[in-house]
Amino acid sequence: MRLRRQPDRTETYWADDEEQADGRRRLPRGARIGLIAAAVAGGLVLFVVAAVMAVILSGPTELGFVRDGYRRALQERLGDDYVVSVDKATIDVDPVLGLVADIDNTNVVDDTGATVARIPSTRLAIDPLALFGFRVTVTAVELRSAEFALVRPETGPAYLGTQSTAQPPAESAATPHAPAAQAGPDGGFPEIASVLRILDQGLEAPLDLAVNSDFRTLSLIGGTINIWDAVDQRERHFGETDFDMTADAAKRSLVASLATSGYAGRWTATLERTEDLETGAHEISGVFSQLTLADFFPQFGGDSATSADIPLYGRATVDFSGDGSLEAASLRLDVGAGVFTTGGEDASVLLDEATIKLNWDVAGGVINVEPSSLFFGQTRGIVTGSIRPSGPVGHGRYAFSLDAADAVLAARDANAPPVVARIAVSGIYDLPGRLLDIGNLSIETESGSLALAGTVGFEDWGPSLALAASVSPMPVTTFKQMWVPFLASGARHWVEANMTGGTIESGQFEATVPAGVLGHEHPQMPDDGLSLNLRVKDASFRTIGDLPPVSGASGNVVVSGKTLGIDLDGGRIDLASGRSVSVDAGAFAIDDVFNPSPTGVVELQLSGPAAALGEIADARPLNVLASRGLAPDDLSGSASAAISLRLPLDLEEDEIGGAMVWKVTVTGKRLASAQPIEGRTFKDADVTITVVPDNFAVTGKATIDGVEADVSISQPLGQQGESSGRGQQLARLSLDKAARDRLGLGLDDIIDGTVGTQISSLADSDGQHYDLDLGPARLTIPGLGWTKGIGVPATLSFDLIPIERGQRVENIVLEGDGFGFHGSALLDSGTGLASAEVDHFALRPGDAMAFTLTATDKGYAIKAKGDSFDARGLISESTESGEGDGGPDISVEAEIARVTGFNDETITGFKATYVAKDGDPTRISVTGTLGRAPVVVDFTDTRKGASLEASAGAGSLLRFLNVYNRIGGGQLAINARRSGPSGPLSGKATIADFDILNEPAVQRAISSAPTKQRIDPARIHFDQMVARFHIAGEAITIEEALLRGQAVGATFNGRVDLRQGHVLINGTYLPLYALNNVFGRVPVLGLVLGGGNRGGLIGVTFRVEGPLGEPQVFFNPLSAVAPGIFRKIFEFR
Repeated sequence: MRLRRQPDRTETYWADDEEQADGRRRLPRGARIGLIAAAVAGGLVLFVVAAVMAVILSGPTELGFVRDGYRRALQERLGDDYVVSVDKATIDVDPVLGLVADIDNTNVVDDTGATVARIPSTRLAIDPLALFGFRVTVTAVELRSAEFALVRPETGPAYLGTQSTAQPPAESAATPHAPAAQAGPDGGFPEIASVLRILDQGLEAPLDLAVNSDFRTLSLIGGTINIWDAVDQRERHFGETDFDMTADAAKRSLVASLATSGYAGRWTATLERTEDLETGAHEISGVFSQLTLADFFPQFGGDSATSADIPLYGRATVDFSGDGSLEAASLRLDVGAGVFTTGGEDASVLLDEATIKLNWDVAGGVINVEPSSLFFGQTRGIVTGSIRPSGPVGHGRYAFSLDAADAVLAARDANAPPVVARIAVSGIYDLPGRLLDIGNLSIETESGSLALAGTVGFEDWGPSLALAASVSPMPVTTFKQMWVPFLASGARHWVEANMTGGTIESGQFEATVPAGVLGHEHPQMPDDGLSLNLRVKDASFRTIGDLPPVSGASGNVVVSGKTLGIDLDGGRIDLASGRSVSVDAGAFAIDDVFNPSPTGVVELQLSGPAAALGEIADARPLNVLASRGLAPDDLSGSASAAISLRLPLDLEEDEIGGAMVWKVTVTGKRLASAQPIEGRTFKDADVTITVVPDNFAVTGKATIDGVEADVSISQPLGQQGESSGRGQQLARLSLDKAARDRLGLGLDDIIDGTVGTQISSLADSDGQHYDLDLGPARLTIPGLGWTKGIGVPATLSFDLIPIERGQRVENIVLEGDGFGFHGSALLDSGTGLASAEVDHFALRPGDAMAFTLTATDKGYAIKAKGDSFDARGLISESTESGEGDGGPDISVEAEIARVTGFNDETITGFKATYVAKDGDPTRISVTGTLGRAPVVVDFTDTRKGASLEASAGAGSLLRFLNVYNRIGGGQLAINARRSGPSGPLSGKATIADFDILNEPAVQRAISSAPTKQRIDPARIHFDQMVARFHIAGEAITIEEALLRGQAVGATFNGRVDLRQGHVLINGTYLPLYALNNVFGRVPVLGLVLGGGNRGGLIGVTFRVEGPLGEPQVFFNPLSAVAPGIFRKIFEFR
């Protein structure tokens, strides 16, 4: 098969450029190729766009080149000092914004490693049509929850950074330069003009961007901006910040709004720029609300000593010419209610409202203060004036002159009527030096004026003051209205609250306070920092609580450094009762008026009627009289008083009472109380009374219950002023018989004479301690026959302690030379002495015994025990006392080793029992040893009969009892009986084998006897004495007695009256009794010659008569010659 070559169609096609086969003209070959390429490229673009749109419409699409391009552009803008990182970028379609690029997690870190920007979400609105021109045009930017950290340096613009960022970043080549501020008039205030020009030029940039790039909107939603202020060294925080800016390229207008958090809450501001398109002139206006000074000047916020929480509302307008020159500006500032404080609550000014109107005359270089109203409570005024440069323009010094005519001064805390005044102030404010120079501040009223000059510095660490002021004579009420709160605020607070009247005769004020002093809660004011001197007269001021005010006072008010002092020359206190008290001197002081918890001191010297002073002392919070159950009207006399108070001034008055320290001292003359005090009447008292919150004390002299006494009383007081705890009472009284009778002390049978008495309270228990000086008095103890003579030193002391239903007497001590006792007792309020215990009892040297006493139903039971007791006084008392008229039941049991009687006679091993009923003895028992013989006494009275048995050595017992001391030896025996419940006790007493020694009566009897015998009168022996007797009451009747001896004898009878202390005995002395009695024993003859069987032939009659202690003996010589029965004729009758 053979192949045949076909014609080459292509070659045929391209063979002829000019014409097709059908005869039509063909395109040139190059054009045809270009068309084909364009068609292929267009198709490709359409395919790519369609593909991209298809991807976008299908949902968010992440594009790495968009993320990288965004990061690279931001990095170039910020420069190499920052590192930008971006997580991802996606392209999406927003129903409002259209095509958008979402950038996630953009972070910027500075060269210190600190994150200075964190933007979780950035949304860029992109013009899709610009994409077809291969351009990316962003028309809107939206940032959400972004956080920025900025630094405000001391010079230059702000930049991204933190406190640790030392230097601002190097300027990037991509950073556009701000246009230089255009030249133009500065209106005399270049600083303000520069700020306004920068603001104007700053708004040109977004406008130019809008015109050139069709950019329309920038938004920040929920952002946070932290600014470190390197100038003030503090960080500013603006949370929840929303910002929105919209530009209109066609009108060259712009509106921006901002809302963020500030010192006093959320504030808003709106800024609007409008332009005349023909001339280029434009206006910037702004409206803001809820701003505070601290939002502009941080030193007025936070914990600063000088602070303000006053909200500001305002509208400002600034006009610029077409070339950007400043033409005019105005500001209307509406100030809301708030507080301006310069160091504390007392140094604060409460502003109710104000409207400030400022108009800047740029051409004239002055800011005019148009009529502006200010309201501080009732204080109000309309202020006008001007502010203009002082010195060369640009040096930052501005002179001001402000005037308020017909202003009303009415401080909230002045407690005084308002005054109408003209206020004028002029001076210079040095802005770079932050110094306010007050050339003159004058306040003029109809009643007085104040002039002030000086400087106030506003340093970073607090204001400084260098001021001087003078005050013309004026009422105190006017001065209170003029006193500016932040000048000596602590002193001002007291004056405003407490001074209610008077006149200031002159006044000077100086302040030299360095910076940093007033910037603290408790400024440490130097002594020369503040000086105030006011001379006042007829002043009235309050003190504290319900204490009455002082009026008509003259004196000086002085502030020196931190101390306030008020010295009074005199004054008076007018009381509600109509009484008046003279203020002789007084003082008030505050140690530190800048202390947040200051302490005040009040000192007053008063004099007047006691009732008037009592009214003051009984006012709250003292309540001195009410706590003692007294009223002012109960008092009489005159007195002077010193009142001292130290009290905290930061508390409310109802809280001060418990925290106050006070002292009242009253010196009274002839004071008296109509009501008893502590149960006793007082009058003619010259005393000093001292009262402090926890104690009441009285010292001096007074007549108590009619008795003059030295008194010293100290009584603790409780929280309400009532008696609390144990006080200290001391009274010294001189008690004679009349004084004791007035006090109801029936002690005449014990004490005779004047007794010095001191009564004091007990330190460790309730009750009183008694000290008695018994030296000037005679002291007698009834029943014991003991007496202390006048002038013999002795003291008695004891504690009298109240108990339920009675009193306890403790620490009873009687002390004297050779005598005394100590013990305790219990007194029943109803029955008297309930018990006693004496552990040492001595009435004479050598006594050593103790006893206990217990009350019974009708008397006492006594038990005594000891080593020795001198019974001589008891013996004398028993022999001298008469028959009683009844008495208590007594039971005594005694056991004493040694009992001493008269004539050195002693009973050893003494035991005794004594029982008496209704004062009459019913049982007496005594045992012991007297000399060498036992002593036994046994008496019993059963009311049906009585018996007495006794035996003892006769001579020793009679000498012991001091009955008769001229008997030697002998044995005594007594036996007596009584039948029935009454009647005499009859019996017989015998003494056997005894001697009568040196008896003068016997010697006289022997010498008078008719027969002479050889007898030794110094010792006459008797064999026996027998006597029959009966006892009725206290009388002993000797019916018949015989005294028989070998040499001498006697018969006698008679009566001994113990009650009257008298003896009467008649008898016959018989010489040679043994022989002489023989005749008496012969019947009949014995009766005639011997006078009976006990008589004798020869005898001498005698009588013993007189007091028991010293009876007289009488003899009848005629009886000697009358034998026997005939002697009866010569017996004594």
